[in-house]
Amino acid sequence: VILISKGITRELTDLNINKNITYGEKLYNKYKTTCIRGEVESGFKTVLTYSLPVLENLIEQGKYTINDICVQVLLHLIVHTVDCNILGRHNKKKLKYAQSSAKALLKDGGYLSIIGKKDIIDMDRDFIDKNISPGGAADLLAITLLFYFLQNGDKL
Repeated sequence: VILISKGITRELTDLNINKNITYGEKLYNKYKTTCIRGEVESGFKTVLTYSLPVLENLIEQGKYTINDICVQVLLHLIVHTVDCNILGRHNKKKLKYAQSSAKALLKDGGYLSIIGKKDIIDMDRDFIDKNISPGGAADLLAITLLFYFLQNGDKL
């Protein structure tokens, strides 16, 4: 992935503001974040560093449902991702709010703890009320699952 996507973020520095620019290009102009282009160009570093190891560890433990595992992995991704969906709909302050909310939930065990199952419902309602949608993290969850199943077949 790194080899075939090498340099794709370079085009962000040469934007012509007079042409129709993409959502990601607008965010780069405003925040200097490379969004999914940067993630792809890095070889999905966030997935390989954070979410895939968490997914593999939880599956290996053999005591959680795939739903519980995915919710837990999503929380890790919210913490470690510059989620351009949140950033684009809101601002850096709201992104930091989402990240700190997920981090606090993980500190208490995340979705895998009894209190975490209750807290995630509260966080979900709060995010809905504030129109916070961690779509970038959700996309990376899908990539995490893709990588896992490419490596392991359908073995859970």
